[in-house]
Amino acid sequence: MRSKRIFPMPGIPYRVHLNRLLLRFSAMASLFLFPLSIQAQDYPRREINLDQFIQDLFGQPSEDVNYEDLYESLFQLYANPLDLNTATREELAATFILSETQLNAFFRYREANGLLLSVYELQAVPEFDLPAIYRLLPFVEVQNSRAGTQPFWQRLVQEPNNALLLRYSQVLERKKGFAPADTGRSGELNQRYLGSPGQLYARFRVSHARDFSFGFTLEKDAGEQIVWQPRTRRYYSDFISFHGMLENRGRWKKLILGDYQLQFGQGLLLGAGFVMGKGAETITTTRRNQLGIRPYTSAMESGYFRGAAATYNIGQFDLTGFYSGIRRDAALLAAPDTSDTFLSEDFIQTLQVTGYHRTTRELGAKGNVGEKVAGSNLSYRSRDNTLQLGATALFTRYRVPLIRKKSDYNQFEFNGRDNWNVSLNYSYLWQNINLFGEVARSKAVA
Repeated sequence: MRSKRIFPMPGIPYRVHLNRLLLRFSAMASLFLFPLSIQAQDYPRREINLDQFIQDLFGQPSEDVNYEDLYESLFQLYANPLDLNTATREELAATFILSETQLNAFFRYREANGLLLSVYELQAVPEFDLPAIYRLLPFVEVQNSRAGTQPFWQRLVQEPNNALLLRYSQVLERKKGFAPADTGRSGELNQRYLGSPGQLYARFRVSHARDFSFGFTLEKDAGEQIVWQPRTRRYYSDFISFHGMLENRGRWKKLILGDYQLQFGQGLLLGAGFVMGKGAETITTTRRNQLGIRPYTSAMESGYFRGAAATYNIGQFDLTGFYSGIRRDAALLAAPDTSDTFLSEDFIQTLQVTGYHRTTRELGAKGNVGEKVAGSNLSYRSRDNTLQLGATALFTRYRVPLIRKKSDYNQFEFNGRDNWNVSLNYSYLWQNINLFGEVARSKAVA
């Protein structure tokens, strides 16, 4: 004889609802013992200091990573929290708050029990403790309706999550670069900055999680000029970045035009975004999450692609393809009189990544080298999210050869005009053991 359901919700046994009802009462009681700032649609949201939050959670970031990228990602999540009932693994992993064990536990719970009724229900997820929930709450919520029911252009125009940031800064003390030009010991005239000492920065972005993102970034560093000069690729703003991205269009998970970053595997070939430094948690600071395509919104003038990229889903497989055509900063060197085939034309010894174009010499290196990159990634994820496999391949071509100065530290670095790279990555979670890694191969050194 079948037992009758006491809740009018088809397809879910009454004992599940009873457990959830008891959970709600226990969660309310626990708030008096362990006060949490709940970020659901039924409660006022707590203001947080993102700078302090990042410092408390991650400790010291890596020196070669743009700190602003993490701040931007968490700010977007704070302004537009993830819906726990629709959030993907990549989106939750991008918060850098949950471990692999906690991520797997959450998605197993959601698959077994259905949609969450409240953020309070996180306390019923195995492996979730109160500190983890407390850190996660400012960036998640539980909604009863999904976004995207309105026409796209209407959603874009009415999106409240948009911001225009304008910033001017200047060091009051005069730097040596702004002093009158003088002559050095060799008798040559010292280089001096051509522009004003003020730094200008402008950024606009409108976005909605799992739907779209559009934006641009403009910047002029201290000492750079505000000038319209196409031959030096300066259009009033010394640096211009832009992107347009659509997400979740049927099987197309992401489509992006403009500037973007890629992160696959453990970052041997394609790694971008925030990397945690010193801290008490060893695995979290070492392992990288596979975030795929991400729009580039930083003012850093290197470390990104410019072109198009897309990710297409086929069951448990995600196929990503990308193309980039961009100009990099480098000082061109004249070819010497030699029979060396690599030195029969102008070449470069290194790519400049500072992004400064303040002096005549720095301007002479601006955008000298054309770089084209094309590649793809195929990723597999098991249904229980315990196994991840991936393969990446990319091809790079420079307009002129890259010939490095021979030294002990770079004798195995790439030299030449063309280069290809391939890699395989894996991640397997068994109980509390997480095995992960990546192996890569590059073209033979010329």
